[in-house]
Amino acid sequence: MINLQSTATGGAPDDACPAKPLDPVVFYAAQIRSALHRLAPAHIETAELVAQARAALDRASFRKLGKMVGLSASTLNKFVTIHSSRDRFEGREESLPSAWTVLYQVAKLSDAQFETLAASGDLRPELSEKQVKTFAARNEAANDISQCASNELSCLSVRVVFPALTSLAREDSIRQRIFTALENEPDINIRVSERKKFKG
Repeated sequence: MINLQSTATGGAPDDACPAKPLDPVVFYAAQIRSALHRLAPAHIETAELVAQARAALDRASFRKLGKMVGLSASTLNKFVTIHSSRDRFEGREESLPSAWTVLYQVAKLSDAQFETLAASGDLRPELSEKQVKTFAARNEAANDISQCASNELSCLSVRVVFPALTSLAREDSIRQRIFTALENEPDINIRVSERKKFKG
């Protein structure tokens, strides 16, 4: 059990200055923050090992490795993506998200988006996957508006609403039909966001 008694300082004898109990909330909050800050470096190290393994092993052996460590091929590839961003993560380990799934979303950001996120102060261990996706969507929308203004283009926003239980295969089919319908319009640029909850 962890002792919540603080240690007295200042040279006075222990019996003259009894230890003062710490606020348990403050104590555990500090310990948890400290633990969270150690998670991102562990994920980065894991990503490096996975990237090395993929470079050294053939496809069958790499799949076998995934089964041995309990990670799917998709998860292994996500760690490789994390490793690809190792240079911009360097020196910022204490600010990186503690969850590897969120770290993966951060790794997918462009360099400009990552620097904007870091400069905003929102890059922190508690950052959630939803927050990263929301940031990326807003950043991209702002860039689209800026580009339209600078290039004297017009933007038309279209929202496609479908049942929440729609499969990814059907969603991809809907996207493909939209692109197919406008494939003969070379001066039209289509950008489709990730699926979001419809709020009316």
